[in-house]
Amino acid sequence: MKKSIKIVVIILCIMLGCIILDTCQAYILKNSPIISHKENLGDDNYVVKGILVDTYYCSQDENQVTVNVLFKNSKFVCPVNEQDNNHQLDDEQNKYEKLDKDTILNKINSIVENGPTSSSNPYDYISKSSSIYNELVQTPKETFMYAIEDLIETDADSRNGLVSYIEAILCSNINTNFKYDFISAQDYLEKYKAFLLDGSYTYNEYDNYAKSLLTDIS
Repeated sequence: MKKSIKIVVIILCIMLGCIILDTCQAYILKNSPIISHKENLGDDNYVVKGILVDTYYCSQDENQVTVNVLFKNSKFVCPVNEQDNNHQLDDEQNKYEKLDKDTILNKINSIVENGPTSSSNPYDYISKSSSIYNELVQTPKETFMYAIEDLIETDADSRNGLVSYIEAILCSNINTNFKYDFISAQDYLEKYKAFLLDGSYTYNEYDNYAKSLLTDIS
């Protein structure tokens, strides 16, 4: 029995030593860990995941790749290739501009105009005009674009009242990449801006479009 325990201990020590050596060579030399598996991250980026460290290969342009070796649970996202990102935003903006902004905003205003005047709860207004609200949700890209644009341009001013609140609800329901239980349109916009400017999250096309609006304003 003692001999078996010794053998097990020796095997475990050898395995631990191999893991430590593998981690050291990856971290010091900026290599991939040998005991690992590869995951694609899109846009020619990928990560080689080891036991204690992950090695990120981030494509910057046609001839340059940066290597980042990080310990497990580190919060890291490959930086966006600015040239590709600018092309993507231009394509998205051109696509959105073909759609009718007035129609979207008129539908949002009609929800407020047709709502129960005795209530200040935006969900009561949405409930009464559920068919119009559903039409907006069924055209998510243009609805998000013009709703978030209006929120940013007005800074979700309380004078815009229920319109801003319903715009925030639409944006939140359409773009679920950002999840936050907000209590007002201003609360939503403030936290969403912080999310967009943080830079450590993975952003989708809705987020990238909203970020482009913030860049234009600044």
